[in-house]
Amino acid sequence: MTVFVGDDWAEDHHDVELLGDIGRRVGRARLPEGMAGMIRLHEMIAEHLDEADVDPETGRLAARGSAGRDRASGPRASSPGGRDSAQVEGLKMIARTRQTLIWDRTRHVQRLRQVLREFFPAALDAITAGRRELTDPDALELLERATDLRPGSPAVPVEDRRDPEEVAPG
Repeated sequence: MTVFVGDDWAEDHHDVELLGDIGRRVGRARLPEGMAGMIRLHEMIAEHLDEADVDPETGRLAARGSAGRDRASGPRASSPGGRDSAQVEGLKMIARTRQTLIWDRTRHVQRLRQVLREFFPAALDAITAGRRELTDPDALELLERATDLRPGSPAVPVEDRRDPEEVAPG
């Protein structure tokens, strides 16, 4: 069975939902952050796998879907000789690198948010009061200029420097 996993991440837990082939829910749980939650997620997924889903040599999940088989047409078509061209390999490398950069950026923003919440809540309040995200240039400028961020210091909203015509109402 093909299993799709949805993960709604919160600071201290993950709400996960597993969907089967036809989109029917086959599992749902609130999992703790950390290794205990990952172990439980793997157990939930394993409950719905077939033997064909696991590589007998390694015990790992077998490559399927776009990387292995297409349900409608059998084995995936590839270049003559079973190898992709240098251009395709290059495109794959670029896609993997881009995905890694996105994950790295997300991880750094989450770390920044956690540090601000723990040590400089006034800075985080100032950014959110100005309806900004941590990645907005104005928010980053505020953090760069703020040299005296003590716990309990007043939160000052970041002023809106965007063109008023670009700002969406609401």
